[in-house]
Amino acid sequence: MSAFKDIKDGLLEAIEHSKGNEKVNARLTKFDDIDIKALRHKLNLSQQEFAEKFYINLRTLQNWEQKIKSPTGASLVLLKVIEKNPLAVEQALHNSY
Repeated sequence: MSAFKDIKDGLLEAIEHSKGNEKVNARLTKFDDIDIKALRHKLNLSQQEFAEKFYINLRTLQNWEQKIKSPTGASLVLLKVIEKNPLAVEQALHNSY
């Protein structure tokens, strides 16, 4: 499919959506759920230490761990990167290379 056709199709979908047509095709990206408490335990950190190290509000972290709320957007991405490479995040946040 050409780039022009992709753009045209996207614009037509946007027009239909603006008219209230709910049959618009949309792509949603869903990340796998992350077990934040298990991640924190894997790093051998208390809630306070994890929150301070990764600049996360302690109450927010507690809400995530208790499944009261779920991380979304940038917070979820940050947690995924912490899960894969915590040292890289730590270095980036604390500028300690």
